[in-house]
Amino acid sequence: MINESRMNSKIKFTLFALPLVAVTLLLLSSSTRSKWMDGDPYSKGRSNMVEVYFQEIVNKSVPLAALETELREVNQRQDKLEDEFTDYDNVSKEYYRDANAIVNAITDSSLKRKMLGLMTESNEKYQTKTTDIRNSLKEFTRNDVVMADYHRVLKLVTTLAFIEKYQVDKKPEPQKYRDLSKDQLTMIEKIKAQTPKY
Repeated sequence: MINESRMNSKIKFTLFALPLVAVTLLLLSSSTRSKWMDGDPYSKGRSNMVEVYFQEIVNKSVPLAALETELREVNQRQDKLEDEFTDYDNVSKEYYRDANAIVNAITDSSLKRKMLGLMTESNEKYQTKTTDIRNSLKEFTRNDVVMADYHRVLKLVTTLAFIEKYQVDKKPEPQKYRDLSKDQLTMIEKIKAQTPKY
């Protein structure tokens, strides 16, 4: 009985502690992220460096910020139109699917063929009526791929100057490295001098 009570206490403690641990980790990670985003752009971070540097540049560039806003709006419009047509199209798809189930339940073969032809003809008319929209949706997909590629190119080309500036601004002093190398050689000679003959 005591062991069972102790076990229940442990379970309760674990269930209580887990959310606390999760919240703590979340706070630490968001704190680290915001420090990385708001602090020195040359700091180390886990984020994609191109994305982070590009965002730094966008934040300081009115034309790029406007372009990013416009791009988001175009993508949102695409999502909205695709969802709109999917909802519209699903109604007809469901109708013809259910209609075919009813047609298949007809036992008279001649009547069944007639109704099947009627449903097929209606579905074909519907497909023809919506061809223009379907073609536009295919074009959306093609354009979206091209747009995404050029957006990646924009990020790469824009951030290249940023990283090259970092490479100049933050390059460690080479003399320190040469000095240490010399000191190591001197140390080797000192160690040799203190080592008894063997």
